[in-house]
Parts: sequence; structure tokens; C-alpha cells
Amino acid sequence: MTHAVVSMTKNVASQYGPHHIHCNAIAPAQVATKFAANMSKMDQFGLEVAARGVSMMPRIRTVEEVANIAIFLASDESSLINDVAIAADSGWSAY
Repeated sequence: MTHAVVSMTKNVASQYGPHHIHCNAIAPAQVATKFAANMSKMDQFGLEVAARGVSMMPRIRTVEEVANIAIFLASDESSLINDVAIAADSGWSAY
């Protein structure tokens, strides 16, 4: 999770929190999408670097799992949550 995203989330949350507007971020690790299916001429070195930690993840997340987090954050059940960046990575960022 980049510092820029976390900082922006905190800034927006502090600026708009008094107006009852919450700002949170979702930082998923690898998600199964069709994004890369049509990619060609990928840089092998870059691909290896980007996928370096994938073997440490118990499994790849689904789009639906990440969407469920977004739905929760948009619901009334998350009314106490503001200024949070949720690492949806099965604990991968702990390594």
C-alpha cells in the first residue's frame, strides 16, 4: 500500500469528516481479473519482480471479495470507520 494513497485517505477523511463524509481505501493484493489476459509483449523481468511475493499468498482474491469490502464501507454498518486503508491481502503485507 503506497504512502500516497494512505496520506490522501487520511487528508480527505480529516477534511470531510465533520461533514459526515467518510474516506477509506481498499488495498487488495493480487485479484483474479481478465486484465492481463490480453496483454502481449510483457517484460519478463518486470513480470517476475511484480509476482515475487505471490507464492506467499494463500490464494488469489476474487473481484467479488473486494467488492464486498466496498459494499460494507458504503453501508451503515461501517458508520464508525473513517480514515482507514484496509489491506485486503490475506495478511501478505505482514511479511
